[in-house]
Amino acid sequence: MNFFDFFTFISYFALANLVLLCYIYGRDESTTESLSRVAQHLSLNIGSIRKVASDMKQMHALEGTHDCIVDMIKTFEDPRFSKFCMQVGKTYLMIHEQSNLSSDFESASLVDLADLGVLKACTSSQIYTPEDLIKFIDNTIAELGDLNMESSVLHVA
Repeated sequence: MNFFDFFTFISYFALANLVLLCYIYGRDESTTESLSRVAQHLSLNIGSIRKVASDMKQMHALEGTHDCIVDMIKTFEDPRFSKFCMQVGKTYLMIHEQSNLSSDFESASLVDLADLGVLKACTSSQIYTPEDLIKFIDNTIAELGDLNMESSVLHVA
C-alpha cells in the first residue's frame, strides 16, 4: 500500500466516523447518553486520523498530486458508502456492548445518519491533500459544537 492508497483509506474512514458522530449528536439526549462511549471512540479515531494527516502534511506526502481523493457529494450518493457507515457503526456498538442499538444503524439511511448540511458546509466538498482532510475534520467538529469532542479530536498525542 502506498501513501496515496493509505490516504484514500483514511479519508473515507474519517468521513464514515464523522457521519456517525453527526448521527449520535443528532439523537435525543437519552440515546446520546447511551452512545457516549461510542462517540468518544469515534472522536479518538478522528483525532488519530487528523494526526496522521498532519504528519503526512509535514512530510510533504502526496505533494504534487492534483487528483481528487474523495468527492464528498459523490461519496454520499454512493450506496456502498452508506453500507460502509452502517457496518462501522455496528462494529463500534458491538465493541462497546451496545448491540441493542444496532437496529438504529441498520434501519437508518445515509440521510438519517448524517446532517449532510453540516458535512457539506465544511470547506470544500473535495479532498485532495492531507491539509484538506485536516480542514474538513476541524470544520466538521467545530460545526457540531461539542467542546469535549473538539478537545479530544484536536489533542490526540
